[in-house]
Amino acid sequence: MLSTKNLANAVVTYSRYRSAGNRTEYVGANNSDLTKDQIILQSTAPKTQGENRGNRRSSINVVSGVSVLNTKGAPIVRDAKLELLASVPAGMTESDFKELCARQAALLADPTFVKNLFLTGLIDY
Repeated sequence: MLSTKNLANAVVTYSRYRSAGNRTEYVGANNSDLTKDQIILQSTAPKTQGENRGNRRSSINVVSGVSVLNTKGAPIVRDAKLELLASVPAGMTESDFKELCARQAALLADPTFVKNLFLTGLIDY
């Protein structure tokens, strides 16, 4: 079981659906063959190469089916995704990683930034 919160701050739960290798998929109450409501977690262990201890690569992928209009004005369901990917050098401190998380969280908490980047494509500030 995996829990998060929605925009109204209500708890939203996801049940483990399947797991293979370094990937586990969770599905929410709205998941179906036609509409996705999923969270996918992945993590790959660091691989040492020479003097480099490698990086752990982990990601969270949130997928939700949303209704949009096609080119003829008819409603269709399309997948919307928001992925968070981290590449963390082996040996990085939790404190240093928390600092990265805080900066990312602050950007995602700014509604103007989110709208400009994800809905209009503004990348020049």
